[in-house]
Amino acid sequence: MARPLSTPWPTARGTVFFDDLASAPTLRRAVNAGRIRRLASHVYTADLETPAVDLVVSNVWEIVAHLMPDAVVVDRTAAAGGAVVEGLVAVASDSRRSNLELPGVTVVVRPLERCDDDAEWVFGLKMSSPARIVADNLRLSRSVRGRAPRTLTRSELTTWVKQSARSWADPASVFAGARDLAHRHGDLDDESAVLLANLALAVGEPTPPLPQAVAGVGDEALAVLESAVLALGGSLRGVSESDIEEAEGRLELLQNLHSVVVDLEPGRFRTEPNRLPSLELVDPDEVETTLRHGLALLSPIRSHLARAVGVMFVVLVVDPFADATAEVAMLALNAELRSHGHDPVIIPRELTDRFERAKRQAVVKREVGPLLDVVEAAVAQVADTLQGHGL
Repeated sequence: MARPLSTPWPTARGTVFFDDLASAPTLRRAVNAGRIRRLASHVYTADLETPAVDLVVSNVWEIVAHLMPDAVVVDRTAAAGGAVVEGLVAVASDSRRSNLELPGVTVVVRPLERCDDDAEWVFGLKMSSPARIVADNLRLSRSVRGRAPRTLTRSELTTWVKQSARSWADPASVFAGARDLAHRHGDLDDESAVLLANLALAVGEPTPPLPQAVAGVGDEALAVLESAVLALGGSLRGVSESDIEEAEGRLELLQNLHSVVVDLEPGRFRTEPNRLPSLELVDPDEVETTLRHGLALLSPIRSHLARAVGVMFVVLVVDPFADATAEVAMLALNAELRSHGHDPVIIPRELTDRFERAKRQAVVKREVGPLLDVVEAAVAQVADTLQGHGL
């Protein structure tokens, strides 16, 4: 009886192997004889029945480890725990400069950035730490040929952080690490810093980043804010050209911040009326004009904190977007503070209910005082916490 043919490669169903197991002539003869298949450059299988796409998806990390042994799983793929999402996985590696196209899977490759807390993973690869996942996904990327973007969208990142933070032993250290990494890699611009602060806020973390002590508001600033409330929606007569230009900049920033929060119609002002019980809000046709006017009226306010609260107040009252206005208002408050060198305000958990009531009073009663009070209280409380820890 003839002995079964001995082969140097695995023959079990669902397995793959590489061209270092046999010489090129041996592999070529086996392919020509129909005993093995070539899946991609350097990659073969003796499984002649399983579709090539299925073989690649189930063995993608073994393939990546063989071709890019220094690879770190990054970006969207790290957030998905290494799963193939819409035919894409993302790695950082110095072994290869271009993307790797496999049947059914594109391995997106970017330059390697080592981080000390990257974890050991399968086949000798590295998996991004939670801090690195947050930092890497602060970078915006675009969809290419209909596949998922390399990094998470803003809303996806927020959802991922909220879900993942439940399993983090020390969420504060994750956000601190993410901020350090983003700064080291040149990704910590104002928008990213504000987003990072609001991600921390979303999971109830008061630190870090923590706000620096901001100059007190005072009666003068409150009086200016209250006068702005009365004038909201009026003409721009008496407002200087420089104030109008400053308002234009804030208007554009609001649209950019909205595009950070939502994926549907990002940055677009609402075209339908928004109503609350017994209260009709600003008409859609007047949204942009009212915003511009309200923001221009804030320029004389000298207190950075009061001006930032004023920006938030105007956004809440005008309600310029069909959705996510409250999120944009908080981002706008912190963006205003960042523009003057202050760290973002984080609302401590014990002040959350009071903060929500103050926002509702701003919309329903046009009262800015309660909003100003609770933000000031948040800043003072965090400052006391820092002092108590010797920071």
